Amino acid sequence: MLRASVCSYAPGRFLHVIQIPATFDDFPRRGFASVRELGRDASLFIAQDVERFWQFLATQPDCRLGVTVLLLSGWGTPQIVQPPIHDANAPAQWVYLPLRFTEASVLGACKHGKLRHIVRMMQQLERLERDGFTFQYVNGTVNLFGFWRTTHGNLIPEHLTDVEPPCSLSLPTDELLAPRREAAQNRDIRALPTLAGDFKVTQRPTWTNPSDLKPIYASLDDARQARMLGAAVFGARVWWIECTESGAPDTDGTYRAWDAILQWLSAVGPQLLVAMPDTFPADPRVVEVRLPPRTFLTEINPAALSPQNARTALTVVPGTEGAPARVEVAEAWLEQLGATENYAEVELIAAILEALAGPGNATRDILAEQVRAAISSSDWRWLHMRESISPLDLLVGVGLVPSLREPSFSAHALAKCQSIWNFRDRQLGSEIEGEDNCKQFLANYRATLLARLIAAIRPRTEGNSSWRAAINTKPHAPISLNGGQPSVRCAPFVAWPRIARLLSARMP
Repeated sequence: MLRASVCSYAPGRFLHVIQIPATFDDFPRRGFASVRELGRDASLFIAQDVERFWQFLATQPDCRLGVTVLLLSGWGTPQIVQPPIHDANAPAQWVYLPLRFTEASVLGACKHGKLRHIVRMMQQLERLERDGFTFQYVNGTVNLFGFWRTTHGNLIPEHLTDVEPPCSLSLPTDELLAPRREAAQNRDIRALPTLAGDFKVTQRPTWTNPSDLKPIYASLDDARQARMLGAAVFGARVWWIECTESGAPDTDGTYRAWDAILQWLSAVGPQLLVAMPDTFPADPRVVEVRLPPRTFLTEINPAALSPQNARTALTVVPGTEGAPARVEVAEAWLEQLGATENYAEVELIAAILEALAGPGNATRDILAEQVRAAISSSDWRWLHMRESISPLDLLVGVGLVPSLREPSFSAHALAKCQSIWNFRDRQLGSEIEGEDNCKQFLANYRATLLARLIAAIRPRTEGNSSWRAAINTKPHAPISLNGGQPSVRCAPFVAWPRIARLLSARMP
């Protein structure tokens, strides 16, 4: 049975996924090596659904990109599908991407392997093919991706300066090896022992910086059940952390706290084990952290912000034979995140370490001092909250002022692809002689790129201009800071508003 769905993954950008499940027809009489035709009905369904997606894109007022992903199963036998798609009727902003499950899992674990990067790579490939270049032995999307990175995003090696279309290029068929190795290293799937004596299959939840991978792992089975259970691993010591809500469900806030705890443990754990080697048992340990809801109805009181108040808001419940140790986080601790220093997080980690060590092995004072010494900064933090006061805060709160990001590798590669030949004739060659000619070339290049970038920026319609509503919103509206990296006095978690004054305010 084929399944199709459409969603908007960014403003003006739409994703269309057609999922083709595995088929086990005639098995075991016909083995996995045999190729199966999905049949005329399946091919017709795909073509018709693609045309419906085209019609949908035509009705969108600010459509910038439409992507159809034909998601093929990696199990069972190889499949053949021949949808009668009429490319001549395709919208100019449409991209077609056949992809197997196994390819998607590899790409997603690689640097520059997110969907937006792969889509730009396919746009670049299509642009070059329209110009007269032919790519042979592509050998799948992962192999093309590996070649794309090997050529620094050019797809045509830079040393081939004299190549001109029409031209055929044969791709190496082993370019997929590097992405597969990278994905395996980044995910690092492993079975970790638990307190009950069994094992859980885990992998790293993030790999933003492949050169500095953290010993943090998330349980895959528990993730499927929407449970936030992960571990910080230091040799034979496996410290399991599970975050739960003591009130209304708050998945986003719970995940941020869970990720922050594991990041702290990975940062201070090695030094603590050196300074206090006999404090923590060399077997798996489990701590449950129960977090209160983030609905705080009073203003932040600066006089109430202190390390002692943060400590008293945390209660450690020792584990028993049938239940793990638990850290109860009171609502008063959340207010401590508004302090300039990071002592609220230091006290939380100290309480968790106390639960990991067991009763009587170490005091909270000693553990807090060890955490401060290991991190050696009062500014290093992952959780923070503040009130929104200025109009800029309100714009950030409704998502109209995202964080400034450097242009990505794929965006840079797509922007420069064929960019010179948009204003320069190929017959003039690739060499420019003379200072004045070089200056003129650079001026034309800049003007052409700038014009293309300006043309790509489309003004929002009046109905989507929510900045007016944001400015008119009452002061102290809640804002949510995005991100997830340690920073100096401004890491994300939650921003405390005067919510009581906002109950009647209409947020856009």
